[in-house]
Amino acid sequence: MSYDGSIDADHSTYLIDVDAGVLQPPGGERWEFDDGLIAVRPHQMCVTTGIDDGEVKLHIELHDTQPPVTLDNWDEVAEASLTCQASLTLGELFTDPRPGLPQLAAHGPGSYRIRVSARGRDTAHEFPEEHSILCWPTPQAPPMSLKLTDQSGARYRHRLAQRRPSI
Repeated sequence: MSYDGSIDADHSTYLIDVDAGVLQPPGGERWEFDDGLIAVRPHQMCVTTGIDDGEVKLHIELHDTQPPVTLDNWDEVAEASLTCQASLTLGELFTDPRPGLPQLAAHGPGSYRIRVSARGRDTAHEFPEEHSILCWPTPQAPPMSLKLTDQSGARYRHRLAQRRPSI
């Protein structure tokens, strides 16, 4: 199954929540993985956009098995696993899930891998930013950055590195 449409970024973010209703922004919990495109903790994935507030073009594909990795034509690509009891909900901050967006947990409860690809984050104020989300059922695996090349992500990673204590 595939879906083409859009999602609204708010505070340079949209979320994928596990078993959620109204999507809430990240709280005080630490992210287990954060590469400037996705930040992940056990019950949530935060996707970072280049535009602060506004529309991001969105392509979603739900697969039965792992799709091939495609890095061409994307600036940033990362993937991580989430496990749900009922749903994986994609949506904007502080709102009920947007009608028409597919339920990512198409195969029911279990563990899913979610691959996020982005392009146009550096030019999002001039041209539409585009994201692709691919999702498939599979056992849990560590998050991975597959391609990190845009300036939006580099600035974010630089700020993140400055906040980490040196050892």
